[in-house]
Amino acid sequence: SIYRKFGALIRAEVSDVDVAPLRLVADAFLCGRFKFVEEFYE
Repeated sequence: SIYRKFGALIRAEVSDVDVAPLRLVADAFLCGRFKFVEEFYE
């Protein structure tokens, strides 16, 4: 079960995280730039 896996991770003092999505977002922010435009009114 998922709780058994969490328990094993805690006892081993390790993590099981997929950082690929975070890396993609970080890369997007590094490649982007700000462009100031007029205010948007709905």
